[in-house]
Amino acid sequence: MIKRNLPLWRYAIKAHEKLTKQHSKIQDVHEQLVAAKTVEKEVKARKAKLNDESVSVMSFDAQIVDWQGKVHEMEERLKGKVKERNQIIADENQKLGALSSEIEGKLQCLEPREKKVEATIAKASNLCSEAASARTAATAEQQKIRSKFNSIVKAFNTYMDSVDPFLERVEEVGRQSAGEGASAPDPSAAVTTKTTPRASAMSKKRARKRT
Repeated sequence: MIKRNLPLWRYAIKAHEKLTKQHSKIQDVHEQLVAAKTVEKEVKARKAKLNDESVSVMSFDAQIVDWQGKVHEMEERLKGKVKERNQIIADENQKLGALSSEIEGKLQCLEPREKKVEATIAKASNLCSEAASARTAATAEQQKIRSKFNSIVKAFNTYMDSVDPFLERVEEVGRQSAGEGASAPDPSAAVTTKTTPRASAMSKKRARKRT
């Protein structure tokens, strides 16, 4: 019985070994399948990500195109502004050149006038100096004349002071002669009476000058 079952046992062992190998292969295939599914999921995820990235890239491309258009537009505007600025600068330089020429011409025309004005100012300054000198000389001459006049007035007053007693004496003699010759007119008395009013007037003038 044991001998009969021996080939079966061996067959069972061989079958077990084959099954074990098949099981190992199945496990390997299962693991590979799981790995393949995992890889497939990753591939799908990466494809989705790539699609998203492609959409993003397309969006970025559109933005880049838009920005490039804006940059081109700004460059064109900048070129226009630079051209306009250069034109304005050229016009202003032309105006400045014309203005400089005009000013230079006016300065050349004004130069003779300036020299004439300077000469007039110098002449006026000389005239002012001469006038100041003449004024100083006139003031000195006026002071000299005034001093001389004061000296003459003083000498005249001194002379009149010395003449006053004589005139008073003449007036007194005239009055006495008039009293003595009242009854008989005398030619000398007539002369005396004529000189008496004049002497009196001179005395009044001297009195007014003294006051």
